[in-house]
Amino acid sequence: MAAATRQLGFLPAALGANLAVRRSAFDAVGGFDEELTTGEDIDLSWRLQLAGFRFTTAPGAVVAKRERTRFGEVFSTARAYGRCGPALFRRYRSRGARRDLRGAFRAWGWMMVALPTLVRPDRRAAWARTAAVRLGRLEGSCVERVFFP
Repeated sequence: MAAATRQLGFLPAALGANLAVRRSAFDAVGGFDEELTTGEDIDLSWRLQLAGFRFTTAPGAVVAKRERTRFGEVFSTARAYGRCGPALFRRYRSRGARRDLRGAFRAWGWMMVALPTLVRPDRRAAWARTAAVRLGRLEGSCVERVFFP
């Protein structure tokens, strides 16, 4: 399940790393929204479903994806992902998307508790990812004029 689906409590979504869409359906909803730099795959998934197109997943599918491991790379990628949450929330809240405030506060709490563990290199990537998503959410909230921590 895509993180956006869990965090917004909305429709299921496919990730662009493993997404197939019929050309006719893709064209019918206007394709990817080029205003979104991240989250465009989730936005497309939701627009397709709201337009009445069938959506399904292949639970047994395997996708090889190379994750970034250096602190700066992890941070910048996660920050961009964080910024898309408020944009998706603003677009779809009238259709049922909602904020997961409990999850947001748990993430902020975990970041504070985990600060002392940053001396261990194996813990830095997870912390960087969480911190960057939260920073991106705050930035996106300001840009989109919504509160989506």
